[in-house]
Amino acid sequence: MSHVLPDDRTAPDIDDPERVGSHYRVHAFWEGGHARAWLAPNARISVGRAEDCDIVIDHASVSRRHAELSASPELSVRDLGSS
Repeated sequence: MSHVLPDDRTAPDIDDPERVGSHYRVHAFWEGGHARAWLAPNARISVGRAEDCDIVIDHASVSRRHAELSASPELSVRDLGSS
């Protein structure tokens, strides 16, 4: 699950020594806030307004299930086609 943060883009990021270098760090920014999550090799994370998404973006322009990020084997973003 993502960590929803206030809109302070200068806040220091917390590094997880077990993940740095082997995982992708994913950040999403929108007016009023931002969220972050780790993307492991050969894994996928979901992005959207739904509470069960890995990165939850509470913004009217974002669908409940908006996109999927994948790191298997290459980094890719797939639009889930919702409107």
